Amino acid sequence: MKNISNTIKDKIKQANLYYQASDFNNACNILQELINAIQATIDHLRKSGESIWGRQTNGELITALEHVLQSLNQNGIYDKEKLKYIFAPTGSLQEIAIDYG
Repeated sequence: MKNISNTIKDKIKQANLYYQASDFNNACNILQELINAIQATIDHLRKSGESIWGRQTNGELITALEHVLQSLNQNGIYDKEKLKYIFAPTGSLQEIAIDYG
């Protein structure tokens, strides 16, 4: 997985999302872990079959997650509510995980 860009690091600094250097590094690490987790989820979805119980198809979930990744990579911002919906314990992603591990 690629590391977050210097542009995003600059945006974190500008948004004052840290108070000390250690907080800045922590914010960058957390953002990178989120990017890695979303990319891993996309990779798993591409390998999985469709679930008959899910409200969204794999393709729809992949598209939604790719939009989140695009936003993260462009400006370090993401739609928290969209991620909560996608990763909800009763959501389509959970149904696919139950069916395909």
